[in-house]
This record gives sequence, C-alpha cells and structure tokens, in this order.
Amino acid sequence: MTRHCRFLTGIAILLGPITVNIAQASVGQPSKDGIPVEAAAQACRAGRFDTFFRFYIQSPIVRERFTASQVLSAPVAGNSEFISRSEFLSRFPLALHGWNYAIAGTQSEGVDKQYVLPRMRHFARTVWRVDWIEARFDTTSTDGKWIGVPVELTGMPKRLNFVATDDGCWHLTDEVTGPKDSPFQPGIQFLHCSVRADDYRRELRRIESRLDDHPDDMDIGRDLAACAKLQNLIASIIRADAELTRLRHDIERRLAVLGAQQSPAARAALALDEQQFRRRLMRDKYLLMDRSAGNRDLRDDLATWQISRLEILGRTEPRRNDFAGAWHNVGGEIDVRRLEDGSYRVDASLVDPEFLAWGCDFDETMPRSGNTLSLTYPRGDSIHLTLRNGILFVEQDGTGSNYCGAGGSLRGAYFPMRPGPDLPPQIPIP
Repeated sequence: MTRHCRFLTGIAILLGPITVNIAQASVGQPSKDGIPVEAAAQACRAGRFDTFFRFYIQSPIVRERFTASQVLSAPVAGNSEFISRSEFLSRFPLALHGWNYAIAGTQSEGVDKQYVLPRMRHFARTVWRVDWIEARFDTTSTDGKWIGVPVELTGMPKRLNFVATDDGCWHLTDEVTGPKDSPFQPGIQFLHCSVRADDYRRELRRIESRLDDHPDDMDIGRDLAACAKLQNLIASIIRADAELTRLRHDIERRLAVLGAQQSPAARAALALDEQQFRRRLMRDKYLLMDRSAGNRDLRDDLATWQISRLEILGRTEPRRNDFAGAWHNVGGEIDVRRLEDGSYRVDASLVDPEFLAWGCDFDETMPRSGNTLSLTYPRGDSIHLTLRNGILFVEQDGTGSNYCGAGGSLRGAYFPMRPGPDLPPQIPIP
C-alpha cells in the first residue's frame, strides 16, 4: 500500500462513519447556527468547492462541523503529527475581508490588513487542495472588495487538504507548511499580461463594478488590472525617453502615409495590425511589479521592437494587385511564388500575436481562380487567399487536417512588402 493510500485510510478511520443528517442541522432550530452549515452542505452537493471554502473560512461552526477530529500537521521541519480539532481550530490562520482572504485578526478595524493569495486545486476525485501564502497587493481597500494585483509574496507557502467523506461533503484533514510542490515562489512578483482584450481599462471597470455580486471575477479583474498597469508603464517609459518618443511618432507618421494611399477597408486592417502589435508588446514583457528593477531592460526592448516595426513599415507598400511576392502582418510573413504551370507556391511562417505559443508553418502549392488561391484537403478543410483592396486576406474553413501545426492559424490580412537588404555573409567561427 502506498503512503498516499495509507494516509487516506488513516483519515477515514479518524473521521469514522458520518451519519448526521446535515439538512436536520438547521431545520426546526430557532437559532441561526445551522444556516451556514446547511449552506456549506448545499455547496458540497452542488460540487462548488470554492463556495464551500468561503463558508469554511467565514463561519466557526462550519469549520467545527467540517474538520476531522484529528488533523495531520506537517511542519516545514520535524515530524508530522496528529493534533486535535480544537487545537487546530484555536490557531486557524485565515479569515475573510470582503471578497478577499486575510490573516486572521488583521481584518479588524485599526489593524493593518495582511492578505493572502489562495490557489485551489482539484487534486484527486475526492481531494481538494488550497495552497496559500501571505501577499502584498498594490491597492488599499477599507472594505476588502478590490485590493488590486499581488506585488510581493511573503512568508512560507502553506496548504490545506480537504477530503470528501461518506456524508458527501469535504472535511479538512491536514495542513502542510512549505510543501515541496507549492505553486508559489516568494518574492517580488513579475507582471505578465495574460488576457485577451482590446480595452483593458473598460473591461476592468466592468469587472470592478460587479465585484460586490461576483467574487469569482476577482482573478479576471486582477489579470485585467495587470494589463492596464503594464500598458501604463510602457506608455510612461516611452513618454520619458526622447528616442522612444521619436520612434513612436515615426511609426505613427508612416501608418498615416500608408493609410492615405489605401482603401477604407485596407486602412482599417492596417489599424488592427498596429493594435495587435501594441498588444503583442505587452504580452512579451515580464516586469517587476514594484518597478524596482527591470525598467532599463524594458526601455531597450521597446527600442528594439519599435525599430523593427518601423523598418517593416518602411518596406510596406500601400497596395499590390499581384499575388507574387512577400506579404506580412504582425504575426509573420507569407511568401508567394508563381510557378510555370500557373499555380502558386505559398510558404508561410507565423506566430499568433495573441497567444504566442501558437505557431503556423505552411508550405503548399495552390491553384488560382480569379482573384483567389484555394486549396481543399481530403477532410474538407480549405484555405483561401484572396486579393482585395490591394492586400491579401486569408480565410480558413475547419482545422481537422492540422495543416498549420501547433494550433495556429493563417487567418487575417497581410500587406505587401518590398524585399529587404541582403544579409551580410556569415563570418566563419575559427
């Protein structure tokens, strides 16, 4: 028998058969003591561990009801031991402040709030794990409704394990200090924009306006707040640097020159491409939340990206009415060559600017019909390259053939590009 199995068996023995009718705990009682217990039990029946856990943190009688009679305590050093339910609950560390989790006692008036960052995992069919660590957030809140983005994780990571028992509900069975597989790395946190949205501030305002009624939106709100913060940081660094400001203005002037020579549809596609470039800038950057370091690297990266963008836009033509040649957008490049039989060889290599792990490598021969190159695969999937308004539009139907690889896509608008300068010959390394 494995150690895990022996542990679960021991828990079952300690808990013993649970035969209490939870529904009867509140029915017919004049006091309100049974109401949170029944609410927690209802969350169990609905499979909503997140809701159950909030009741567990909020209510002492829920903790009393759904804690094992003996709790396995595993310190960071020393031997694990079983402690009584009463001893464990007497030093239970967590409490609620608004929609956020805090260190018990710090949510009271006149006490500096110390919040924690929790992560819940459905570890096994009957087991939930709650990892948590003390955290410093970037916003203060009197009611605990919005505390912003975690800036620094402090202290030792900890874990609470909950196991489902015969009564159909979860019971806390053990606590672990400093688990080896903790999802947290203490220290200053890196800022990473990981959401897909066109207007981070608008979405953040929408989320914040719903926080009183929708606590599940907290993590979404924090992602959006990270994006807005990163957007502000990039903008402020560009404004404060003369070279970056000049590059930004040069890019905007080049976009204006191209747009003046394009149709409205092509101009709108170019504006969308620039929008994707700016979002891609954000998704490529990892920054220290408190801005104590890393800004110089960010400045240099912004210069590199903007120089590259300006060089590409400088080679971009307003329009082209021939398939042959190079086409580009912010995701990558498509090269089209006309063959002697009148068909075209299409070679593409792209990375999705929204989810950078998704790539697309494509190399096929395609026949022409009018202003469209088309190819249909045996499973019915098809791809179409159409010349319209002087730019190249790519459409795909279906993904069953997986011809693009890595879950990527060729879809989108591409702009004609003049060939760049030849690369200098490589110098042999002695």
